[in-house]
Amino acid sequence: TDCLNFLRDKNIFCRFLFEIGISLILLIKLIRYYKYLKCTDLIIWYGPSSFLWLPTLILKKISKAPVYYILRDIFPDWLKSIGLIKNKFLYKILNLLSFPQYLIPSKIGLESPENIHLIERKLKTNEKLEVLYNWPSIIFNEKEHISNYHKSSKDHNISSKIKIIYSGNFGKAQDARNVIEFFNNVSINEDFKIYLYSKNNYPELNKNNLIIKKNIIQEYELPKVFISSDCGMLSLNRNLTSNNIPGKFVSYTQFGLPILCFANKESKISKIILKNNCGIVIDYKDNLNLNLKKLNKFFKIINNRKNKFSKKSMSLHKKLFNIDVVKKQIGKLLSNA
Repeated sequence: TDCLNFLRDKNIFCRFLFEIGISLILLIKLIRYYKYLKCTDLIIWYGPSSFLWLPTLILKKISKAPVYYILRDIFPDWLKSIGLIKNKFLYKILNLLSFPQYLIPSKIGLESPENIHLIERKLKTNEKLEVLYNWPSIIFNEKEHISNYHKSSKDHNISSKIKIIYSGNFGKAQDARNVIEFFNNVSINEDFKIYLYSKNNYPELNKNNLIIKKNIIQEYELPKVFISSDCGMLSLNRNLTSNNIPGKFVSYTQFGLPILCFANKESKISKIILKNNCGIVIDYKDNLNLNLKKLNKFFKIINNRKNKFSKKSMSLHKKLFNIDVVKKQIGKLLSNA
């Protein structure tokens, strides 16, 4: 299916063609290899690829296996909420085309209790819905982790600047423009650097020397980057109606990084951060001076590697993002089959 990757990130229309194309290619492969798929015990379908309902349905018919749908971004609702889809007729068409994504699964795991209420309104029932929190995707050697930590600590002391890391997409869904405007319009000390690892290009960020632009790095390189960082930054469009918990947030907590979050302070991710005291939330709708004071105080605290935010971040990861819990939840479908 890699042959269509060139379409994935061009624009919304190309992304639509990509999703439809992937669905059709997988459908053809399923039909071709259906003999080998009859012994499938469980089908795990990971969203937000909403149009994969077609090959999922065929695989379900072939194997008679239960389907667990891990639903992240709720399509097309998230596109509408941030203004990428403004045409009501188009929204209704996309909603109709993707609606089977809720009917085919035996169980649907959503990122938060709040998202259950969103899907419940669509299905008029919550019978097959449950919360399945995100989980860590980065695997690293513990001994190597400790060794690299000491090395990076030594290197870190050479520079007094606070190193802030951002990994992943940085576009409209992440409210990129408002974050850029925030940093361009505030006068803050230059005792920190933000390393942006993203395919999105915002050269205006370099004008204030706040962000060093780099390409997306490979997952196996991330542990070293996170270990040598003082803080993890994430951002979500404040108009999002769904309650996302980004994978980068899970990765930051996995390495005990304090969180600098740009989001609606009433969002799920903001409430998790504030409740667990593992970082701060900057809502650009709040008073600019208050946000600035909050930011400066945050920088002073995280300058110490054994700061309270770091400890709370690690604690949150152990409590909420345990991979064993995920295994047990999805595994219940096998025991009930």
